[in-house]
Amino acid sequence: DSVSAIDRAHATDPRSVTIMADRIIITTMARKYEQAIADGQEEIASEPNAGSLHTWLSVAYLLAGRYKEGVAEAETGYRLDDNPLHESILAAAYAKAGKRADADKVLTDLNEKLKKRYSCSYEVSIAYIFLGRRDTAFQFLEKGYRDRSDCMPMLGVDPRMDEIRSDPRYKELLRRLELAKYFSQ
Repeated sequence: DSVSAIDRAHATDPRSVTIMADRIIITTMARKYEQAIADGQEEIASEPNAGSLHTWLSVAYLLAGRYKEGVAEAETGYRLDDNPLHESILAAAYAKAGKRADADKVLTDLNEKLKKRYSCSYEVSIAYIFLGRRDTAFQFLEKGYRDRSDCMPMLGVDPRMDEIRSDPRYKELLRRLELAKYFSQ
C-alpha cells in the first residue's frame, strides 16, 4: 500500500525531493531493492545535488549486497549534506561493507556531534547492528524511543533490523511502540 501511495504522490509532484527520497525509502523498506535502486538513479538524474537521494540510494545498494556502490553513494550523500543523519548512514554503510575502522572513525565523530546536535538515534543504531554491537545498538534504539524519534515506526519493517529480530529486546521494543500487533515474530 505504501509503495502505491508514494508512486501516486510522485506522479502528482515529481520534482519534490522529499517525495523522491521517500519513494526510495519506502521501496527499500518493502524489500524491492532493485526497484529502489532504479528509482534512486532516476531521481538523482534529475536532482544530482540532493544529498538525501544519494544517502537513501546507498541503503538500497547495501541491502542488495552491492557494497561498493552503497559506500560510494553514502559518501556522496554525506559530502553533499553533512548532517548527522547522513553521517549515521555513512557509518552503517562502512560497517555493512566490512570497513570497520572507517565505521568506527565516523561513529566517534558522530557521537561527539550528537552531544550538541540532534539526529535520529534509530539510524545510529543501525551502524552498531552492522558492527555486531547489539548492546550499543539497543541503547540507541531506547534513546530513539524516549525521544519519540520519527524514525521508530520503521522498526517493524526495516530490513536493516533483520539481524536483531530474534532478540527479546527487539520484540519488547515493538510491543512498547504498539507495533507488535502488526508483526508476527
